[in-house]
Formats: sequence, structure tokens, C-alpha cells
Amino acid sequence: MNFHKEAFLYQPRNPFTPRQGEVFTPVEYLQRTLSFYLWYRQNRVHHLDSCSLADHQEVSINGFCCLNYLKQCIDLKLLEVAGCRTGIWDEPEGFQVWLSFAWKRLEELEEGHDFFDLWTATLQKESAVIYDWIDTNESSEYPGFGITSFKECCRKHDYKPDIHKVLAAFN
Repeated sequence: MNFHKEAFLYQPRNPFTPRQGEVFTPVEYLQRTLSFYLWYRQNRVHHLDSCSLADHQEVSINGFCCLNYLKQCIDLKLLEVAGCRTGIWDEPEGFQVWLSFAWKRLEELEEGHDFFDLWTATLQKESAVIYDWIDTNESSEYPGFGITSFKECCRKHDYKPDIHKVLAAFN
């Protein structure tokens, strides 16, 4: 699969999702992150009823259960990758492996197919490869923000967002 082709054609769910390869200054990234999270909080994903079925558990846990949830997870991963490229975090080796599987699942769902039995088996078999970066890094080194780490990063880069927006975005 051609990762760049998939990323180029990708239509994100969240309008604040960075394009593949987009690089920001730290302040621009923090601004984009705040807008991303605010939009996300105001536009929740509504899962299909089938996502809660017991045989869908593996694809649900991995973010692959339905088109909207998969797109939400891809959007977040692209935001985190942009944060690595911006220098907010060091990108762990293998961090983007999940995306290679996600592009294939996205293609399938957009074509109207749902081979969840195959994805259940694939995700169980490949979970060590997909999540190897988690096992080889300290949790404090993972890309991604919580409210505390976001506020610390804002202080570090002298960005002073409206506190009410920060609270709305992260709570």
C-alpha cells in the first residue's frame, strides 16, 4: 500500500487535522491542537450498533470498528505525528505502524465492506508489531497531550491560550 497516496486522498473528519507531512512552529501546533480538541469535543463520534457486539471487540479496541471512529483515530494520529515533526515530542520508532493498517481498513470501509472477522484475526496477530513502540518507550515519552502536559507545553513555548478554551478542549 502506498502510504503517501492514501494520506493525500484522505478526507479527515476533523477540519483541524494536519495534512500528512505538514510542519508547524510550536505555537502554531499548540493553536491547531486546541482547535482540533475543541472541534472534537463538539462533534462526538456516534458508533454503529454493531460496534458493541462481542465479536467486534478487537476492532473496537484498536479504533477500527466503524468509519467515523476510524477517521477520528486517524485524525488524532496525524495530529500527533505533526507534533513529532514540529519537535514537541520525539517520534518513537514504529509509532506510525498503526497508520499503515488504518489506511487499509479505511479503504475497505469506504468501499462499503466490513471484514471484521479478518480484522479481528489480523489485529490479534499483529498487535505486538502495531504497538511495539508502547512497549519500548516510557509512557512519559508517548506523543499526545493531557491537560497538564498541554499547559506545560504552552508555558514552555510562551503560548497563552484562553483558559476556558483549554478547559473545554481537555475536559
